[in-house]
Amino acid sequence: MLINQEIENIIKRYKDKTFIKDLTNKKEISFEKFYERSVRVCNYFQSLKIKQGSRILVQMENSIEYFYVIFACLLGGYVVCPIDTEIKDEKIKKLEKIIKPSLKIRKKIDVKFYKNNINIVRRKVPYIIIFTSGTTGEPKGIQISNFAYLGSAISYSKLAGYDNETNLLHFLPIYYNAGILNTFYSCFFAGSQITLANKISAINIINFWENILEDEINSFHLTPEIANALSKLKIPSKLKQKISKIKIISTGSYLHQNIVDKFEKIYMVRILSCYGLTEIGGPLTIQNWENTFIEGSVGHHSNEVKIKIVNIKNDKHIHIKTPYIMDNYINEKGKIDKPKLKNGFFDTGDIGEYKKGELIILGRRKDIVKKGAEIISLAYIENEIMKSKIVDDVIGIAKYDIDKGSKIYMFVKLKQINNLDSDINFIFKYLKKKLKKIEIPDKIIPVPVIPKTYNGKAKKEVLEKLYF
Repeated sequence: MLINQEIENIIKRYKDKTFIKDLTNKKEISFEKFYERSVRVCNYFQSLKIKQGSRILVQMENSIEYFYVIFACLLGGYVVCPIDTEIKDEKIKKLEKIIKPSLKIRKKIDVKFYKNNINIVRRKVPYIIIFTSGTTGEPKGIQISNFAYLGSAISYSKLAGYDNETNLLHFLPIYYNAGILNTFYSCFFAGSQITLANKISAINIINFWENILEDEINSFHLTPEIANALSKLKIPSKLKQKISKIKIISTGSYLHQNIVDKFEKIYMVRILSCYGLTEIGGPLTIQNWENTFIEGSVGHHSNEVKIKIVNIKNDKHIHIKTPYIMDNYINEKGKIDKPKLKNGFFDTGDIGEYKKGELIILGRRKDIVKKGAEIISLAYIENEIMKSKIVDDVIGIAKYDIDKGSKIYMFVKLKQINNLDSDINFIFKYLKKKLKKIEIPDKIIPVPVIPKTYNGKAKKEVLEKLYF
């Protein structure tokens, strides 16, 4: 893959076209100007005598300048390490010990005094370290090369149907992988426009649809959490027709089918799911409209991706082979761990089915539990609880039990509390009509909130510390 040639072709083809429009700061920048300013940032790094391959920690709020830094690292052969702005000092110190950054960027860089000419790195080199938290909450870095990361972005761009007519509303945090690969690089290589809005929060989500009216937005990505929150908003009927023409893609954690259905009822549009893991380069599949009616479906993939189902102890393990696979893990001691591959295939940790090129997710293996002699999916029970109509959110945890094999606990956030005992009894009665006896939870625990990461993954370790 000739990175420099791909980039130069895009810059020449879309030279004066708007690449990023910043709604907050009321400014916009063309493809050519974006490239020039990214080059200047790269020259700034070089003026500090930072060597190629060095790691640069970035902890900034969403901005065009953030994108300059990310792109400059690509051009100059630096390893960018985007970090959540809300991470506290103690955890930041842990991350710094792991990555040992040569430079930390926490504010905008004034680039006007730096040159705008460099030699783009042409070879395959480490490019990005994305941090995720495991079940223990300890940070774990996933390092991916420039070739793999951009190759995945180009592939996903085609899957998503991006082109030079696409105008994508970007409100995901940039430290989040989908805020870089899905909604930045994939747009760049398609010649699409990015309309940059404020990062969505519980405070400003009420004004979300005003961004849609600002510009000719025709695409955006959201998380299941945001989809659920938007399903509670009331909007003018005149806006519904505009929304119904927008391509909306869900990224992150599992999207419950009832949220998809509820969203369509309100906005007259289906949310498309995509599937991927940071370890395998990000998103590798995306749904078509018809796939959205098949529960668990995450759609089809590109030809360069290979998927197979491996039956192990009655579990259907999803293994994926892709040219976009990570280079390695950076563990909590800063050491490198190679990913475990078998014949080039990566074990995703998910279980599912694969039929005629369509991938169907049945759940995470850690969310599949054995109770008695049966195998039970926590995701399936969660989905049924969501259908009870009095539950706003739910997450299940299984704990080992010497007699039953496992006990199932469901943590529920109620839409409103009338009488806790009556509400819990209502859920149990509902489930008895929908589930087999062995699938009925051993206990349903009401909670004021279910702690989650930005991409919607529940922090089960927090609940376990509080309730067990």
